[in-house]
Amino acid sequence: RRDAMLVAYQTDGITKKWVAGCRKSLQSVGGELPDEFIYAAETTSLDTTRIVSEMSEFIEKILASEDPPTAIFVIPDDFAREVDGALHRMGMRVPEDISLIGLGDINRGGGFTRQLTSVGIDGEKMSRQAVELLDQMQNGQRDLLDCEVIDIPISLSKGHTVGPVPTSPVRLSRKNE
Repeated sequence: RRDAMLVAYQTDGITKKWVAGCRKSLQSVGGELPDEFIYAAETTSLDTTRIVSEMSEFIEKILASEDPPTAIFVIPDDFAREVDGALHRMGMRVPEDISLIGLGDINRGGGFTRQLTSVGIDGEKMSRQAVELLDQMQNGQRDLLDCEVIDIPISLSKGHTVGPVPTSPVRLSRKNE
């Protein structure tokens, strides 16, 4: 009911939309996404080492807060493995102590992403539609400034990383305590 959101890289304002959508959905069920629980990498570069280090520091900070999150939403879900590792190094158990949810492609790869509970979109279908639209624009079948909105369905991959809301959230001990 009290979520955190980790966005591994900036994507031209889309982070604000993800935050707004997540907040709206959480509020509709009595949950929240506090500003202090939102991490968005300040880069469009995929400097994975730096991003993972920053994410780990952020996770440690929010889990030591007075009222820590009960779930972490990771975008893209490729970084969820790193978040899971950071949580385990901090002594947190997924999903017993905290839930972990990703956002990614439905065409999921390795072992961990198959275990991850994730909201997915069909990246292959989206790519095909993008190429078709560009082809239609190039051939004059569609205006270059066409503003049609095309909805692409999402799905839920039910993994093993979401548990019940803890009766009392688990928090990390502060180093000075």
